[in-house]
Amino acid sequence: MRSLWILLMLVMVVGGCGQKSYNKQRFVLDISRPASLAKEPGHLRLKVEPFTINPAFASKSLVYRKSRFQFETDFYNEFLISPTDLVTQVTRQWMSQSDLFEYVNGNAGKNAVVLQANIFALYGDFSHKSQPGAVAAIQFFLTRNNEVLFHKTYTEKTLLDTLSADGLMKALNECLENILKDLEFDMRAKLDKIAENSEK
Repeated sequence: MRSLWILLMLVMVVGGCGQKSYNKQRFVLDISRPASLAKEPGHLRLKVEPFTINPAFASKSLVYRKSRFQFETDFYNEFLISPTDLVTQVTRQWMSQSDLFEYVNGNAGKNAVVLQANIFALYGDFSHKSQPGAVAAIQFFLTRNNEVLFHKTYTEKTLLDTLSADGLMKALNECLENILKDLEFDMRAKLDKIAENSEK
């Protein structure tokens, strides 16, 4: 009986030694809005609803484009949480710092302006070996009381400084920062026009 027990222990030890150890890296999006862009705060409230995403890019694993039709996911490098939640959160934070609105939250009241978005693309583009980059594309809708005030799709590509997961995340952050800068500029123009018309 004792010999059988020793044999079982040896099998477990040997089996354990044969198991692979996976060291994953996990990333977040980290975007800071430049303070120099700040202006006088607006009087509207903004509700940023949870974004949706193209299912092809919904995985936490980083996605790489290898050719026109070939994509693959990276088992070892991934977002800490879903990319949808990360993009929603950085957008909400950006808008909170923009002074476009009096209040920004997931639930800002009945008469709030509502921001919705669909993430069309979020990946590393390695289809052209001489110009690897990060790609992000997002369609935004700004509504109020079921009326569409503004909608636009923004697409950005940023070349990678280094061929690494860190280099890709840096480029993705730059893509999203440029998209949010353009979104804020367009939203400010639209809201200013709405304010002018309401004063007439």
